[in-house]
This record gives sequence, structure tokens and C-alpha cells, in this order.
Amino acid sequence: MKRFVQRLYFILELSWFYLMMVSLQFVYFPTSVKLWAELAACLFIALGSVLSWRPKHLFLWDLSGLLLSAILLFHVSQAIPTEVIRILAAFSMGFGLPLVLSMAMASSTFNDRGKVGAFFGLSVSLVLAISSALYVTLREPRVYPLLLLVFKLMAFASAVEASPLNVEPSRDYVAVRGKGVLAALFVSWLAFLTAEGVTSHSIEAAYGGSLIVLVRAASMSFAVFFFPLFGYLMDRYGRRVVMLASYLVMGLGYALVSAWEEALILYPVFEASSWCALTLFFLFVAWSDVAPPEARTRLYALGSIPVFLGRFIMALLEYLGISLRRYEFYPFASLLMFLIAVLLFFLVPETLPSRVVERRRLVEYVEKAKKIREGYR
Repeated sequence: MKRFVQRLYFILELSWFYLMMVSLQFVYFPTSVKLWAELAACLFIALGSVLSWRPKHLFLWDLSGLLLSAILLFHVSQAIPTEVIRILAAFSMGFGLPLVLSMAMASSTFNDRGKVGAFFGLSVSLVLAISSALYVTLREPRVYPLLLLVFKLMAFASAVEASPLNVEPSRDYVAVRGKGVLAALFVSWLAFLTAEGVTSHSIEAAYGGSLIVLVRAASMSFAVFFFPLFGYLMDRYGRRVVMLASYLVMGLGYALVSAWEEALILYPVFEASSWCALTLFFLFVAWSDVAPPEARTRLYALGSIPVFLGRFIMALLEYLGISLRRYEFYPFASLLMFLIAVLLFFLVPETLPSRVVERRRLVEYVEKAKKIREGYR
């Protein structure tokens, strides 16, 4: 029962995080406020990742999320300066995010880490899909703030079961020597999110916001298939092959769109597959693979900060009034994805130990041998 409550807590926290990003789009903020707010979120992530967390800190962080949800729901925002709301949002989204991700993956091992991350990714995607369906059906803008308040209330109530933060030391990780690998992972994730942000901004400017809504709806639908698939493949064949294939697929997608405008109809498939695989790896799996549990919170900040830096770049383009056309940006984005694939191939090792793969193959071989032997009886 306790394990169920803990996993529910993580799903609620992560769902609240992503749904808050959606909800903030319905509140008008000057672009200048968006710029420094995204950078503030990065700062809060960095501060939260080095904090010696105690259960009371988790409650205070959840309390700030409750306050923000209530402000958005009851339209108190009209009496509060936008700067105050945005700084509260930056704190409520970023401060505890690395800790929650680290806690969510603390019980995973090399044998099931991809599947555990896929479980959380799929759960959050389903929550977002249901929330979007409710919003479209009811045509009520307060659907999102209401759900945010409910999620935080439930998370606040279940934090008692999820709050034990003492993590047992473990050797189930790959020690990464030197900072080059971590830097390559950080830059690769940031480059993908930047390209995605610029692409979304350009598509919205060229074709209207309705197309982006359709793309995101299609992506959430495809996530039901892609998250379990990539979780299985990462645990069965390794992380790097899935990650490299994702960048190559995205590069191919950008190349097709740059040469053929009608290929935009295939863009949701390319985006959903790459987004699911890379989110699974960079947000959930990578940092548990390369560090012991007691040191993971700081590394999970490396997977969280690029999310807000990508949003900062989108806000910067909006602030500068820059909208890149299809033939101006997509060839560059395609080349960038291919270059990152090459960079990762040479600089980033496989984080799934070969002994785990070989042990799994040996077990499968023994099982097959037993079945063949039983067939001859």
C-alpha cells in the first residue's frame, strides 16, 4: 500500500508540473516577465538540488503549489502583480522537481529502470490527455486550475507516505569519470528542447495555434504506444541505441519538412517518438544510471534545467518578434540533430552495463533450453 501511495504521489507531482505549464498559457504575462521567470526557475532548480531536504521542506514546497493553484482558480491573480505570480510559479515548479524525479526513480534498477520511467511518463501523458479532453468538452477555462488544486491537495495528503528521504547507498549505477559525459548529455538535451521550442514557435506563427494544439494532442495519443515501447527497448538493448535513433529520426523529420511542406502531416509522429524516448532517457533514466542514489538529486537538475531554458528561448523569440520560416530553420535543425547523434556516439558511453544484458540473455537461453528439453519428454 505504501508503495502505491508513493507512486501516486510522484504521478500527482509530475502531472501538476506539466499541467501548470499548460495553465500559465491562459494567463497573460508580459514577455519580459516570461524571460526572467524562466531563468528564475532554473535558479530555483539549482538551489533545490543542493538543499539538504527534510520532510518539512517538501510540505512547504507543496504548500506553495497549493497557493498558486488557488490563485489561478479563484482569479485572485487580478489583484496580484504578474511578477509575483510568475516568481511563485517558478518556485513551485522548479524548486522540488529534481528531488521528486530522484525519489521516483530511487527504487528502480538496471533491469527495470526504463520500464519504471515509462510508467511515470505514460501516467502523466494520460493525465494530461484526460485534462485536455475535459477542457475541450466543457469549454471551461477553470478546468485546468481546478485540476491543479485537486492534484496538489492529493499530493499534500500523500506526502506523509512519500516523504522518507533517507536513501540507502547502492552500487547499481555506472560511475561516470570526468565532466565531459555529463556536459554532453546536458547540451544534447538542451539542443533538442531548443529545436523543439523554435519549431513550435515557428509553426504557430506560420499556421496558427490550432495546428500546434493538434500536434500536441496527437503526440499525447502516440505516447500511449511509444513510452512502453522505448522503456522495454532501453532495458532490453541499451539506452544509447534508442537515444541515437531518436536524434536521427528527428533529424530526418526536420529534413523532410524543410524539403516538402506537406511532410508536416508526419511531424507529430517524428516529434512524439523522439520526445517520448528522449524525455524518458533525460528526465528519468540517465541520472540514475550514472550516479548513486545519494548524489542523484543534483544530477537530476541537469535534466530539469534545459526544460526551462528551452522555454526561455521561445519567450526570447517572442520578445524579439522573430519567426523563422520553414526553409530557414528546418535544414539547420536537421543538421543539428545529426551532429548531436555523432557527438553522443563518440562522447557518451552506454549507461546500461553489458553484464546486465549478458545476464538477461543467459537467463533467456536457459529458459529456452528448459522448454526444448520439456518438449522431448
